[in-house]
Amino acid sequence: MNLTLDANIWVGAFDPGDSRQPIYKKVLKDIFLSPDITVFSPYLMEVEVLASMARKFRGTGEIKNLKHLMRSHPRHHWFVLDYKFAQEAARCATTLFLRGADAVYVATALSNNSTLVTFDREIIDRASSAVDVIKPDQWLEMRA
Repeated sequence: MNLTLDANIWVGAFDPGDSRQPIYKKVLKDIFLSPDITVFSPYLMEVEVLASMARKFRGTGEIKNLKHLMRSHPRHHWFVLDYKFAQEAARCATTLFLRGADAVYVATALSNNSTLVTFDREIIDRASSAVDVIKPDQWLEMRA
């Protein structure tokens, strides 16, 4: 199974103030423990997650640990936003009426035939016609 995780999965999993933290943590745990799951992410995700966590916690130790964890999954493939990929993301943005970063995640999922996991209502509403999109709690139910 191929997945693309929206940045909100990682951010929520490490934010004790997020009411959905247990769901996010369970998603990440299942991904790390399942040999049948491959994750595809744009490098933009690392920037978004680390920036969000750094702004929230103002600590570098936690950020380094999180960066290491994000990169430690053996079946996690990262994608550079090169010209060709940027064109695909721009096409997603202009045809699905998405914000720029959201379009990058949709393009990542499209390019890798993966399911996009997110709670972002706008992505769910606008991108589900182009790519498989599922909420984290629904994905967990499907896996059970």
